[in-house]
Amino acid sequence: MLYVFLVDTGTMLTFDMNLAMESVSKLQTVISRACHISEDKQVLLISGGESLDPHARVGRYSAGTDTNPIYLFSKTTIEAATPPSPSVHHGSGKDLLTGQ
Repeated sequence: MLYVFLVDTGTMLTFDMNLAMESVSKLQTVISRACHISEDKQVLLISGGESLDPHARVGRYSAGTDTNPIYLFSKTTIEAATPPSPSVHHGSGKDLLTGQ
């Protein structure tokens, strides 16, 4: 599993590990479909604050594990007049990409 932590709601998202071999841009497309956050409104960071380059491979960053996830911020939420509500849903255990 590839782990992405949605900071705005405190939710851990999981995606197919094969995305680690794809570009960050491809990951952003998958996130957009699963979370309804458009690619241009996504900020992806790794621990230490390094921003992910859309043209680089996801696996280049050695992140995306359950203990070292990729951090996702939504610019839409950051720019909103009201703060986000934390998620009380603890996850379904399903992979968002495959539904399994």
